[in-house]
Amino acid sequence: MAVGGQAYNQTNQRMYQWAKSADVDQAGKPQELKKPIEYYVALYAANSPTDYFVEDAGYVKLRELSVKYRFGQKTVGLLRPFGARGAAISLIGRNLFTSTKYSGYDPEVGGTLTRLDSFDYPRYRTFTGSFEITF
Repeated sequence: MAVGGQAYNQTNQRMYQWAKSADVDQAGKPQELKKPIEYYVALYAANSPTDYFVEDAGYVKLRELSVKYRFGQKTVGLLRPFGARGAAISLIGRNLFTSTKYSGYDPEVGGTLTRLDSFDYPRYRTFTGSFEITF
């Protein structure tokens, strides 16, 4: 969890250059709120830093969750002829949930001193499982 903090969303800034940012999409906006494409291209500012692209990057994240189940002696008894004394199964999930107002892929960008989102690839959501037999 990170309370407060800001990130510079250079990825979004760069998307303004080619009118590829979701901010540029005018569909569904009332006529009086629509802006010309040139407005967004001007905000691009030739990749010069501008506070328009500084965003609140606080977040709450469930980074890792691990669940393990140890089988009872009745189930392990089926494996005793093979020399097993115990058995367990586990599931591990990483990057399962993120709650943030940040518009980029992942608010956990950059380092501790500089929070710069410059086409960084977001952290993967992964699931891993294991089956353990104790001999």
